[in-house]
Amino acid sequence: WGRGYPISELERYKEISIQTGYGNFDDVIVIQDNSRRPYDKDNIKIIFWSKSRGYVRFEKYDGSLGELVNIIIHWNHRNYDEFQRV
Repeated sequence: WGRGYPISELERYKEISIQTGYGNFDDVIVIQDNSRRPYDKDNIKIIFWSKSRGYVRFEKYDGSLGELVNIIIHWNHRNYDEFQRV
C-alpha cells in the first residue's frame, strides 16, 4: 500500500472523531495511500485509523466505504473485526 509510516510521523497527525456502526472514536487519524501504483478503483485510498482500535473505516478509489460494525471474540480468543459497506 505504499511506504510504511514511522510512528513518530503518525503521532503528529491531527486526531479526528468519527462514528461507525460500532461506535464513536475520538482518536482517529487519516492515512492517505502513498503508493505509486497505477490507479485501480478497487484499491484503498484512505484508512481511518483509531489509535485504540486500529482501522475503523476505509475508502476505496471508487468512492465506496467500509466501516467497523462489530468486533467478534471467538472461542480461541482472537479478535475478528467485522466490516460492511456503507
